[in-house]
Amino acid sequence: MSRRLLLAAAGVLALALGGGCATDNPREGGFLGGLGGLASGKYEDRVRTRQESLESLKAARTDIESEKTGLETRKGESERRLKAEQQKISRLQTETRKLSDKVKSLKADDAQQQGQVTELQRRTRELEGKVKQAGQASSADALEGDGSGPQDARRAQLEAQRRQLEEEYRLLTDMYLKLGS
Repeated sequence: MSRRLLLAAAGVLALALGGGCATDNPREGGFLGGLGGLASGKYEDRVRTRQESLESLKAARTDIESEKTGLETRKGESERRLKAEQQKISRLQTETRKLSDKVKSLKADDAQQQGQVTELQRRTRELEGKVKQAGQASSADALEGDGSGPQDARRAQLEAQRRQLEEEYRLLTDMYLKLGS
């Protein structure tokens, strides 16, 4: 019987060491398969492979974390630039509205000034006509009068009117020139 036992043990050992029961997974093959995996170095190879995988994953994670940090930094910079550009756009829109309002105001002022210029031109022509009439009337009165009587009073009145018209004409011309510039 001891011989049988010895043969069975040798068979089991042979199967464990070189046989088909040994795997690189300790969960497979039972006790003898596990002993065979330990003896053949398959478990160590499996542990080394897993360790290398783990190190590779850790390196990849470090790279990803580094890239994530870089992306977050660039995102922050982009958001700051975007905010600055939005503020510029807002300021430009405000300036544009102000300029638009100013243009409208200037157009209204220009239309009003143009109306004033037209009115001044009309009044200037009217005054020029009155000055001309007053000049002709005073010339006629000067020729007719001798310095005494109602004609002299009329002449003095016409001279005063002529001076007043000339002064008004001068003021209108000054105003016209100011509005034109």
